[in-house]
Amino acid sequence: GPERLRFDFTHPQGLTRDELKRVETLVNQEIKKNISVEVKHMTKDEATAQGAMALFGEKYGSEVRVIDVPGFSIELCGGTHVNSTGEIGHFKILSEGSLASGVRRIEAVTNVGVYDYVDKKLDILEQLEIQFNAKDKLLLDKLTHLQESHNQSLKTIKELKEKIQSMNAGKMFDDVSELASGLVYKHIAAGDEDNIRKIGDLFIDKYQNGVVLITQEKADKLAVLLKTFKGNNKVNCSDIFKATMSLYGGKGGGKPDMAQGSIKLEHQNEFLKKVNSFLI
Repeated sequence: GPERLRFDFTHPQGLTRDELKRVETLVNQEIKKNISVEVKHMTKDEATAQGAMALFGEKYGSEVRVIDVPGFSIELCGGTHVNSTGEIGHFKILSEGSLASGVRRIEAVTNVGVYDYVDKKLDILEQLEIQFNAKDKLLLDKLTHLQESHNQSLKTIKELKEKIQSMNAGKMFDDVSELASGLVYKHIAAGDEDNIRKIGDLFIDKYQNGVVLITQEKADKLAVLLKTFKGNNKVNCSDIFKATMSLYGGKGGGKPDMAQGSIKLEHQNEFLKKVNSFLI
């Protein structure tokens, strides 16, 4: 019938595509031989002595039912069975995956299930061929090319965004405050598309004696980054965040020259005042 079959087995890693093909071929060869399946009743010890495999997790009574496909497999089982392997028609593996540590599961279909499965797959393939105006290997080549082109476009977009950001940075970094310590400081509210780490790097490139606090609204959170130059013994970004973050429903940390995290957006003003109190 078209019902799905499940087979669980112990194996340290997933089966490769080739191994699954070999399993499929082996099973289908036995189906084509149309071997008569033998059903016997005996004690569990007699069955085990004959090499019958007990399924783990199953409970067995004093007498067991043994299903024997001569020359191929012998198992203890109480389920329904075919009279001969030919009745199975055809065997197709749908998936193989991890069930638990060291235990794998194969899902497969037989008979009508195989035709249903192949029909659905061919239907999808046909729609793809029409949509991309290419067949068989050409379709695969076209999709591979599209994927590469898409990835390249994403890379170009990222590079262009960074260029725009660098151009905007000139204006963004004006109007810095001079601190009593001789350092320069600025709070920058970044746009939602901006890369705040990159802004931090650009700011310190421009102001070698700088400290910058960058904030960015993300839904109900405020992403925050505090950055200064390496070896600044007047400002420790990590210490400032340790002293402020938890007060405003936030978490984060980092190193003396750069710390990052997020707080609840509603606490933005108090947080800024608190950070300023450590700097100004």
